[in-house]
Amino acid sequence: MINENATIGDKIKFIRELRGYKQDFIATQLGISQNGYGKIERGETDVPYSRLEQISEVLNISVEDLVSLNKEKAVCAITNNNSQITHQFIHQSTINEKVDISMLLERLFLLEERVRKLEK
Repeated sequence: MINENATIGDKIKFIRELRGYKQDFIATQLGISQNGYGKIERGETDVPYSRLEQISEVLNISVEDLVSLNKEKAVCAITNNNSQITHQFIHQSTINEKVDISMLLERLFLLEERVRKLEK
């Protein structure tokens, strides 16, 4: 869970896990080793803005939303509109319950997407 002291690495990890991605998948997409990517999440290396843009693209989130993610914001809504997915950020008062539900909905959506791809 994201807290008020969350680092950019914590935020990246939170969104990666929300998306259901493994570290090795993200590392491959970025063209770096899993160990190198792990250092980013653990805050053991500085993350230049260009790398942050790449990570944000892989995670399908804007750099601004990723950086501003805090305990009062979480991925909450997924809209499937003509095969386009819109991820929205909204203020939440009961963050823990809503994040749990949001995470389940996100994972359900990703699984449904994978099933559709496998059926093709």
